[in-house]
Amino acid sequence: MGQPGPGILGRWGSLQGGLGVFIIVASTAIGAIATMVTGNAPGFLLGVFVIIGTVAAALAVRPRAGRTILPAPVLCYLVAALVSGVIYNHSSDSSQTALAIGAAQWVANGFVAMAIATVLAIALISVRWYLWHRHRPGRGDASWPPPGGAVRRPPAARDSYADPRYPASGPGRPGAGPERRRSGPYSD
Repeated sequence: MGQPGPGILGRWGSLQGGLGVFIIVASTAIGAIATMVTGNAPGFLLGVFVIIGTVAAALAVRPRAGRTILPAPVLCYLVAALVSGVIYNHSSDSSQTALAIGAAQWVANGFVAMAIATVLAIALISVRWYLWHRHRPGRGDASWPPPGGAVRRPPAARDSYADPRYPASGPGRPGAGPERRRSGPYSD
């Protein structure tokens, strides 16, 4: 078998934060549908799907974009619990008070799942960010990080014309050519 293609799975672990939020929303929607199909009140099943989606999203996004998914588990659970709860409690004699009490109960049923999903997201994102930050390219170089915080570059990077293939002067290049004459106390 060959390497993964350029699709989403080929970039797993380097997705944008918005796609991570989409993963959580999609997983929560599947959990809400499963909750409605089973005829249960929102709670355990919906919470399991929120946790699964959050873990998948925390592993799918770039380490620096992980912070964008942190509020998503709670918000997704709240919306899905209210929607599936209203459908679960769909009766013509339900009063506004009964719906409000039911909504409070549906949200309370998912408190542990929301807390677990958020803690897992924070832990996974923090570990991935630490590992990414520790193993960035250039970190193994003896001159990195430079003392005093100043960025030092090798001579070739400082002087882009140090390459012998490029002349030191000429059209569009700084140098001692006729288009650039020196003036001042140290000129010829």
